Amino acid sequence: MTREISEISVKTAKRSEMGKSVLQLYSLGETIIQLAETYPTLLDVLFEKVQNALDEGATRIWIVDNKKSRHLTVRDNGEGASRERFESALAHVGRTMKAEGKLGRFGRGLISSLNKCQRCIFTSSPKNEPRGYLEWTFIPEDIKVQCDKVVIPMRSRPDFVYGVAKGKHGELVVDWRTEVRIEEYTEDRVIGRVTMESLAEGILERFNSSMHRLGTIVSIRLRDARGGEEYREVRAKEYHGAVLEEVVINDPDGGDVLFRLFLAPKTAKGRHGKVLVGEADNEFRIAFAKFASSASEWLRPDAGQALSSGIFEGEILSSKVKLNVRRKSFETDASLVGFVAAIEKWYATVGRQHFNEAQSSRKEERWQELGIRSMKAIESLLTNQGFEYLREVVTKFRAGNIGKEHTPPDEESVEGVEERPQKSIDGVTSKRTRKANAKKRDKEGEHPRHIPFTVIGPQGQRRRTVRSNSLGLALSYEDIPNSEKLWELDMDKGILQLNICHPYFVECDKAADSVFMRFQEYLVVQALTLHAMPEEWQEHQRLVLDEIMPAYVYMLVNGDKLAGRLPGGKRQERAKAALKDALGPVEESPCA
Repeated sequence: MTREISEISVKTAKRSEMGKSVLQLYSLGETIIQLAETYPTLLDVLFEKVQNALDEGATRIWIVDNKKSRHLTVRDNGEGASRERFESALAHVGRTMKAEGKLGRFGRGLISSLNKCQRCIFTSSPKNEPRGYLEWTFIPEDIKVQCDKVVIPMRSRPDFVYGVAKGKHGELVVDWRTEVRIEEYTEDRVIGRVTMESLAEGILERFNSSMHRLGTIVSIRLRDARGGEEYREVRAKEYHGAVLEEVVINDPDGGDVLFRLFLAPKTAKGRHGKVLVGEADNEFRIAFAKFASSASEWLRPDAGQALSSGIFEGEILSSKVKLNVRRKSFETDASLVGFVAAIEKWYATVGRQHFNEAQSSRKEERWQELGIRSMKAIESLLTNQGFEYLREVVTKFRAGNIGKEHTPPDEESVEGVEERPQKSIDGVTSKRTRKANAKKRDKEGEHPRHIPFTVIGPQGQRRRTVRSNSLGLALSYEDIPNSEKLWELDMDKGILQLNICHPYFVECDKAADSVFMRFQEYLVVQALTLHAMPEEWQEHQRLVLDEIMPAYVYMLVNGDKLAGRLPGGKRQERAKAALKDALGPVEESPCA
């Protein structure tokens, strides 16, 4: 009997092992709403709508965001969608659509806004059917309660007609084929935040290649709750920097990785290039800085920093990496690791040299600009009546430098032309002003008290060196070989050389611009003061000045922070008030 029971138990267990368990969705509608969370913000939804419009070949896209009514409209003049294509896209929610002319690569673009608004209306007419407009209305609250299947209400819109000169009675002529209206979107200020900068820059960051190919213009109009309005037209950007050699690196996992890069052009505010990465067969791009953050586990920091620095611009494309569903990064697999390996190889063999050169040039430009600002302060000092003894040092220089605006010198006094350009504190004048100044000097001669203040660096003009003419002070930044001196003053040419390798220079260079400027202003005063002394005193006094420097640099770098001298008006007032409370009332000095 026991044996029979045992056999029955074994058979029952086998039947259990061979059975099937069924996974059922409690509510298909609720699941669809949850899928919309793939796009966490309204800004992400807008990017998806722009992507869909470009997929349909749109050359014009119009975005209007009314923050007062919380209504948002995206229109485009792409190929539009028939009922069959729309329903096909809807059926592919969550599945990749490989065909050309897709409505959302992952099928989720149609439902991307459903957890962020009260209603979303999709209206479209296919190409060659100017009066074929159909309208679908997505109402999230209605969708949520539909369990087995989700039905989206649809109706015809015979009142719309596309692109005709004049419509029939009751028809409205429109210049768009597809319109998406997102009505009463979320009041959540984080999810619903859309600014002109974030939208315009995000569009260019992701879709510049597609917009360039199609010649697309995106018009953005943002109306705030108070009735104010911003408007901007976004067009594809061309790369205007110096072209780097196009390189293809093959990696077994990453495939063929194409580097189509440029050195970003210099502007008054530096270089602001952007490197984009993407799939070779897809025009969607990701900013390198975001890519570097997501791939930080494999990407070396130096390569990531260089390609995110603004020095480079262009794109890096891989034949094997794949975008993930959210289009904010790539699928984490062997192809991504191979892609990173190819990027590091390019940086090691090509990019590092360009980056180091650009960094060096950037430093030299910064030093020169800060030098100009400091020399303006020095000019004020030397023209002040109380500091004639410092001004007298300048008259001891053997030769000076003159530019195009000076009276032509006696050729016998010209010793040559400076190898490096110099920039004057007077700035760049117009051609007309230079001619007027030249005529004035031809008539009146050189101003006897004129002292040119210049800074040697990558910008400016090469000046002629002339004996006993236009004696002035120049500032330069040098790697002074085999010297522990912080500065050296060339009394022949009137050039004060600052040693860029000296530890004190390096420390102040890393600090704020204001610290660096005060540091070099002090060195100018120090050098002129020393050379105003009798020559037999100078060696001893130089030792004294060198002894002062460690404490001076320490206080210069740290003093503001330690003493509570905080930048900014209100914070500075609070610091003064706290000091007053701590010390009590202070009587004014009788000498004030």
